[in-house]
Amino acid sequence: MTTTKKAILCFSALLVVFTGCDSTKPLWPESNECRFKGKCDIRHDVQAGETFEGISLLQHKSVVVPKQRYWKGVVSGLPLKTLRRLKAPLFMSSEYKEQQGAAIMPGNAIRLYGLGASSMLWMNWLEELHLVLLRLGYSMLEVDAKVKPEFHPRSVQTCDDSMYFEHLRTARFARIGWCSWDFSNEGWSGCGTDSYRVIGGQRVKCQHGPGCNNSKEPTFATKFAEDAARSDITLVATWFNDDQQRWSNFECFEGHEIQDIASTKLSIPSLLNTVRTIHAANPKVWVVVLENIRR
Repeated sequence: MTTTKKAILCFSALLVVFTGCDSTKPLWPESNECRFKGKCDIRHDVQAGETFEGISLLQHKSVVVPKQRYWKGVVSGLPLKTLRRLKAPLFMSSEYKEQQGAAIMPGNAIRLYGLGASSMLWMNWLEELHLVLLRLGYSMLEVDAKVKPEFHPRSVQTCDDSMYFEHLRTARFARIGWCSWDFSNEGWSGCGTDSYRVIGGQRVKCQHGPGCNNSKEPTFATKFAEDAARSDITLVATWFNDDQQRWSNFECFEGHEIQDIASTKLSIPSLLNTVRTIHAANPKVWVVVLENIRR
């Protein structure tokens, strides 16, 4: 299951409508069916020769992706001149399920905020989720984040539907190679003179980044929480690197081998502190902690 689908399934308890997101279906439906009156402003009658920012609308309709840009062995985004502002159509009634007792009704506003590691910078699942919520009829508002926010991923794949979501702005604080404890503490509180602190009974080096060998700049969970408090839903993907320390010879842990299930002793208290700090700032925020399945 992809990260995007997992995020959508996590959201299903909050939303009145949700979708299984079958990526094999075209974005442009064959009919003009619309559940939300007054919101169906997507044209399905594109004529030959019509263009948008120099790109054929018929090309967009058939989801043909223009030539991609390559550098450093990475396919990342589309040429600048094709930066799109096209809106995808709302889902048809056959593409979603309705449920009773949801917390957020269709047409209501959602402010989405992300806190995590490289998956929010090197993948586009957050943008795809933003797009899915728009197509379900929710109004997506931007979080006025203060702590070095980024609103787009840095280097990502190009998908068949990138033209509909790559311009969408979703606030996040994300750092490559960081772990759950990098986001959950108040500066270097708890760190001894040897620059180690104890988390879940394990000594952890007080330094950020892969192998705990990068930034020494302190970060504060309360500051992240202030940004999250401005959201309706905060997605937390901070712990994905917790069990990935083998490559650095476990330098974060003084060389002690801690991985797989053993790393949960560090992840759980760190995640709990992150969630509780956010709720101390705003108890109404839905905090969604993503699952990470490796096969």
